[in-house]
Amino acid sequence: MYAYYAYDAFFEKLIYQVKENKDETLAPVFLHPYVGDLKKRCLNKTLVLVPSSRKKTESRGFDALRCMIQAINREMICPFEKDDIKQSQRNVTQRAKIKNHIRLLHPAWIEGKDIVLIDDVCTTGHSLKACVDLLKPLANSIIVIVLAMHPDHTNI
Repeated sequence: MYAYYAYDAFFEKLIYQVKENKDETLAPVFLHPYVGDLKKRCLNKTLVLVPSSRKKTESRGFDALRCMIQAINREMICPFEKDDIKQSQRNVTQRAKIKNHIRLLHPAWIEGKDIVLIDDVCTTGHSLKACVDLLKPLANSIIVIVLAMHPDHTNI
């Protein structure tokens, strides 16, 4: 697992600005200093995005994660579906149950491929783990990249 930033109060504010204030123009700034590194890590791999709920993406009017990493100019897929669950409003026990709310709809898209699973933020790691568990039986290999990781969970 690779992370480019620590998830702190400042980063949380910036992510909120993009996602909830719908500031699409700010989205690409996060990876600007790391585009070259990310391109190397993703070379000859299939980029898989951790899902947001369809309802949340529609209410924003854009896919925030896709906008954040668009500068790497690679095809990105999201073979998952996620129920309309907001992890940040759930306690730790409830967050662990996110695996019941994420489904792999398109296993053929990732079968036998080298995968880079990408998310914007890792606070507890439960969403990432749910996605990895769904991909693991089908993928050749999986690397996880997040923009920011909560300092309490660097041992995931």
